[in-house]
Amino acid sequence: MSASPDAHAYFTAHSQADGIYLLVNCIAGPAAQHIVEWLTDMGKCTKPYSIPLRSGHFLENLAVRRAALILGMSPYVAHFTKKFCDHLLTGTASYDEIAMIGNLTTDDDPLFNCLIKNLAHLRAWNGIEDFVQFEKFLSSHPELAAAIAYMEGRLVVSCEGCRKRTPLKLRRKANEMY
Repeated sequence: MSASPDAHAYFTAHSQADGIYLLVNCIAGPAAQHIVEWLTDMGKCTKPYSIPLRSGHFLENLAVRRAALILGMSPYVAHFTKKFCDHLLTGTASYDEIAMIGNLTTDDDPLFNCLIKNLAHLRAWNGIEDFVQFEKFLSSHPELAAAIAYMEGRLVVSCEGCRKRTPLKLRRKANEMY
């Protein structure tokens, strides 16, 4: 229970409870198994350590991160968020990976915010190689499209008065808005 302050609080308040019950499909089975294996190994160690990333397993790592967040174990997967954000910042994320992040995160998730900010910046600064394909992708993911549009609006406001550094597309949008 020391790995999850949420679990500790729950079992302290409900001393007769013999387990926790989650909604169906709330946590992926392999992700839960990975966390249980980590908990078992960590129980044998003298110092706590983070849940290990599995190299080359993007979706599985994303599912483990989500499961850990649901279980209140966010400190043990903070490096997952950094790794995913670094991947997004390189501009090498595939549309499948972008869609997975969009589907497995919430609006208040730092990873979702990283995704949206990065895509809004790339779009505003004309950093997207195939703009037509990107717009087609966004048309099939309206939640992402709306979040990116909102973030672009915030970029326009924050760039008001920094004309030299503001991309032409944003300057045009700013003029249309005012």
